[in-house]
Amino acid sequence: MSEIKRHETWGEAALAGLPHLLFAVAMELPSLAREWLSARIHWRIPALTFFALVAVVLIFGWRRRWPRWAASWIGYGLVMALLTLLYSTRFADAILLAWIPLVVVTCLWLTGRNRSSGLLAALPVVPMLWSFFALDEAYPLVEAPLFIGAGLLTALAAAATVRLGRERMGVWLALAANLLVGLSVTYAGIYYSRMPALLVFLPPEPMALAVSASFAFHLLVSSMLVIGPLWGWTLWERGRRLIARGV
Repeated sequence: MSEIKRHETWGEAALAGLPHLLFAVAMELPSLAREWLSARIHWRIPALTFFALVAVVLIFGWRRRWPRWAASWIGYGLVMALLTLLYSTRFADAILLAWIPLVVVTCLWLTGRNRSSGLLAALPVVPMLWSFFALDEAYPLVEAPLFIGAGLLTALAAAATVRLGRERMGVWLALAANLLVGLSVTYAGIYYSRMPALLVFLPPEPMALAVSASFAFHLLVSSMLVIGPLWGWTLWERGRRLIARGV
């Protein structure tokens, strides 16, 4: 049934890409206002506004029986839930351990409905949430443009995936967006951070070997996470078939 309607409208494509850009702007609005307008905006105001918007759109998507574009908003529902819990409690490790299985189950469920939906639900986590944490210690004048640029690239990839309706094309678009975002974010995380935590090795200063290994490691892991829902669903289906044959 998921192949009956492969091409979506431009409006649905825009709905799939919009939350990535809105998330980036909401997270960087306080620093942009402080650096460019000398104004103070508490980070909770844009974050809660975006959270409320996600909740409204999720209700709308639920009433529409979860169309393909809703997968992006489901992913951000998971992201905002994690950020809310992390910044409001002290049990960060326990929350993260409980949150990861929730993301896995949600992405597998969406992949079962439509393989592109699982891919779209993964993009809010990688590269967006990945970049958010990676740039946490970067200088504001570097962090804001890079993160908003990451949101724009991811939004274009998600919108094109929904508009084209082709799983293979969606995979390549997602990987291309992750590559472009990952290169810039990793570079900024190493050279423009107060604490270059993205280095795989920690020498006194960024060395060529450590920087090269860091680029390769982060791009490999993030790319695997992007297409993880598709791999996970394929393994699940193969395992289920083997069990059925055995029985």
